[in-house]
Amino acid sequence: MNTKAFGAPAACVAGLSVLLCGLSVVLELPMPVEIVMIVGALLMLATAGALIGMTVVPQKKSRA
Repeated sequence: MNTKAFGAPAACVAGLSVLLCGLSVVLELPMPVEIVMIVGALLMLATAGALIGMTVVPQKKSRA
């Protein structure tokens, strides 16, 4: 598996999560909807972090 391919999707997921979090703040939505949007954004950031980790760890192991 080519782990370098995870970098671009990770950046896209991170960008979407920032957009989702920003929209939850800007839009005047009911509090439960805002909470769900923020939690969704945090889950997306965790996914982006996992994808970045899957990209970086094999590269560091190959250098050692």
